[in-house]
Amino acid sequence: MVNVHDKAHELAKVITEIEEVKKLKELNQTINNDDKLKALLKELREVQFLVFNEQRASGNLSQETQDKFRQVSQKVMVDPVVAEYVQYEQRVGIIVDDIMKILNKAFGIESFM
Repeated sequence: MVNVHDKAHELAKVITEIEEVKKLKELNQTINNDDKLKALLKELREVQFLVFNEQRASGNLSQETQDKFRQVSQKVMVDPVVAEYVQYEQRVGIIVDDIMKILNKAFGIESFM
């Protein structure tokens, strides 16, 4: 009989060997060692949270929120480390989404994405 926990650990090991994951981890360490970069990423997260909540609540964004998002996005695009981090975060997110689709199919759960 297959031990599902052993297979999950195998998957985790494979995930740590993916180039996108390795690069994301490396960039994460770089950001964690630099207070300026950490602050910029935190600012991005805060404005992303604001955008998400505003869109969920009213279906659109206020001009103020749009301006904040534009300003922070411009700062992120100018910083090569944080910009690259966001790109790799998105790439890893796609991998995670793909894995979740596979798992949902195994559980017999329809994905609505």
